[in-house]
Amino acid sequence: MEQLYPLDLPDNEIEFITDLIDSCDIYGFLPKSFNIENLARKYRIHKIRAEELHKLTLNLSPKGITARDLVECLMAQLNEEQLESRVICRMVGDQFENLIHRRYQKIASVLGVSEDTVLTAKDQIAKLDPKPGLRILASSAAYVYPDVTLKIVDGEYVVIINDQITPNIIISPRYRKMINRGYFDKETTQYVRERINSAKFLIKSIFMRMRTLERVSLSIIKFQHDFFYLGSGQMHPLTYSVIAQDLGVSESTISRVVKHKYAETPYGIFGFKDFFTSTAGLDDDYQTISRQKAKTHLIRLIETENKKKPYSDQDLVEQLKAEGLNISRRIVTKYRDELGILNSHLRRS
Repeated sequence: MEQLYPLDLPDNEIEFITDLIDSCDIYGFLPKSFNIENLARKYRIHKIRAEELHKLTLNLSPKGITARDLVECLMAQLNEEQLESRVICRMVGDQFENLIHRRYQKIASVLGVSEDTVLTAKDQIAKLDPKPGLRILASSAAYVYPDVTLKIVDGEYVVIINDQITPNIIISPRYRKMINRGYFDKETTQYVRERINSAKFLIKSIFMRMRTLERVSLSIIKFQHDFFYLGSGQMHPLTYSVIAQDLGVSESTISRVVKHKYAETPYGIFGFKDFFTSTAGLDDDYQTISRQKAKTHLIRLIETENKKKPYSDQDLVEQLKAEGLNISRRIVTKYRDELGILNSHLRRS
């Protein structure tokens, strides 16, 4: 985010861009359902300005971050010379489907250029990065320190707050003594008292934040019982609203509490957001299937498929159905795209 500081943007615009980047998947793309206008309203930014900020973000390093699709991602990476090339822009834009299917003769015919010109442009496009988010992931690789440890004690989970994450703040008794003994004049005494009250408020706020994190953790364990107690590796559909209702707080509170928070469990370290997953469909018993479970099955099916005859999305629907998971073709396609897995035609070896 240090790239933003020289731009002298107001705080709400910096927070907007930060939220935009945080909303991306590991490849650097915004979810297909993401609505930039809704985020702009949250930060009281006009939709036209929001688009300007999005364009600015696309041009941050690495270029293409926060793109809504692959075409937008690649277009953001073109340099000035490439942007002036009608062939390259058309190939990345309206001829992209033909490009990924290697229909070079058709592209040449549509653009009215030679096939050699198309191939030269193709080589330049091939140097662009279709997954810029991975570069951030690689460059910012760091140890994750869990905010909490979820541990079983006598058959029940307990939440242990990581003291290294939580600042230890105390108010020096020296200042209290100095006030009580009249060491300061009236104005200074008032100032010190205000600072002490501010410190008390900060200490209380930190305590309440940690207490809320503890309550959220226990609520998640309750709703993801099979994952935590049975070690199933599968999670049930769970949303912020369910936890919010359970604890009697707002969804925004839950969102704020779990953001960038990690938990150490008997099964490894997980981001708190990993415990929240939407519904993908129904199993044979008409029980809901979580997004995470559906994606796990998709990955396994595709990893074990015949590479010479890979499964189409409809084949995947049938395979999942045979395993008792009833998921629509549209959802299968959506999840495959989110996982960054190519379609069957492009997976064929």
